Amino acid sequence: MAFSHLQTELTRLAHDCLLRKRVVVEDDYDGVIKVDGKHYLNFSSNDYLGHRQNQDILQSYVEGLSRYGAGSGASPLVTGHTQCHQALEDHLANALNREAVLLFSSGFAANQAVCQALLSEGDTVITDKLMHASFIDAAIHSPAQFLRFKHNDIQHAETQFSKASENASGNTLCVSEGVFSMDGDSADVSAL
Repeated sequence: MAFSHLQTELTRLAHDCLLRKRVVVEDDYDGVIKVDGKHYLNFSSNDYLGHRQNQDILQSYVEGLSRYGAGSGASPLVTGHTQCHQALEDHLANALNREAVLLFSSGFAANQAVCQALLSEGDTVITDKLMHASFIDAAIHSPAQFLRFKHNDIQHAETQFSKASENASGNTLCVSEGVFSMDGDSADVSAL
């Protein structure tokens, strides 16, 4: 049978308690989820600021859906984007004192765009070993040489910079998270 080797691998993963399973969340409010009738504090959410259940934000969504619909219909490069989208980008650019801001639908999309737009053959990208997997994936698939340094290890980062300057003919991009999503510690951005 085709793909029978997958069943063997799945059986091994299950035996080693390494097989991930999706659970159905029956209720989710204010940092508490309900699974199989039991309530749990949800420490794994990406809703760090608690905006997902904020009533003012939810009301804004309802108003936006009524006015603009449930989607753009196509890529902004094909059909353009809405005035409210442009207004948000302009507001953020002004608040951050930047020339412009470009919004993405996800961190994955942003990471892919950064690597595709900024990295070329002959360039090098250097990242912290604990960078988010979506950036690692984007960097690996870019045309640039990809180097990583030990987590928050400035000396090892310097070693990788030296290696990059010896081997690369183009630019070097160093990327780190400000606050690492997996363990919550911060990068020494000024040292990098």
